[in-house]
Amino acid sequence: MTERFRGVPVLPGERLDDLQRGGMFLLQRPEAFCFGTDSVLLAAFAAQGRVGLIRAADLGSGSGVLPLLVCGRLAGARFDAVELDAAETDRAVREKTAGLACRVLHGPFNELFPCAIDPKARELARLRYRQAVAAA
Repeated sequence: MTERFRGVPVLPGERLDDLQRGGMFLLQRPEAFCFGTDSVLLAAFAAQGRVGLIRAADLGSGSGVLPLLVCGRLAGARFDAVELDAAETDRAVREKTAGLACRVLHGPFNELFPCAIDPKARELARLRYRQAVAAA
């Protein structure tokens, strides 16, 4: 039987982490990349001094910690979380029960390298980013 937390299924192999922010939680797999202090600091930096409606995107969102944290700080935030890994996308969709304005998309593109040294890799990153924005 699948464990449930506030009606959200927690699948075998997943861990439920409390974000310590208004009852928000994050589903993660302990053997995969798990969020850390950098996500918390980036969310605080992104929200600092902003009020009202903002629109943002997180490309390579994983299980969606950054959109959850930013939307939790800014009542009017609208966030698109884009992720290539279908399992991570599924976790982000299941977490989205807090009434936050986060749209979760399973991204149709491979790795982006916007800071690559190779000019061809940079151009591919720009192309894929433009395609993702156009699709959203």
